[in-house]
Amino acid sequence: MTQPSSTAQWHTMDKIVYVKNIGALKGDHFRSVDAEIVALMRSSTSPERIHVVVDCLEMTQVPPISELEFGRILHYFNEPNCGWTIIVDNNNNILLHVISRLLTSVGGKRLQIESTMDRALTFLGRVDPLLL
Repeated sequence: MTQPSSTAQWHTMDKIVYVKNIGALKGDHFRSVDAEIVALMRSSTSPERIHVVVDCLEMTQVPPISELEFGRILHYFNEPNCGWTIIVDNNNNILLHVISRLLTSVGGKRLQIESTMDRALTFLGRVDPLLL
């Protein structure tokens, strides 16, 4: 059985943070990776926005929405250099879609769901030509 984890690292230095979600995650995984994302964003010296790609292809379970504080658990969205967040999920996870709708419609966050990493990076290239 795969050990659940959620980790963040640079995909493209000072431009794209890559988050890898594996297994059945809990709210504490989201809190921990959120702190990692915030630290990466704050360490950047770039004046450009930093985008986040969240790879959920190996994630088997999302915590209940109440454990995720209805989306408020993710503080990195409030960082001044936060750009787009792209969730990569090809399982049509209903809870991920609900959370993304809450964050975009109620919270005004820039969030997109794509089915592959290639599609996620293509989308980012369209919305942020400086990445190319």
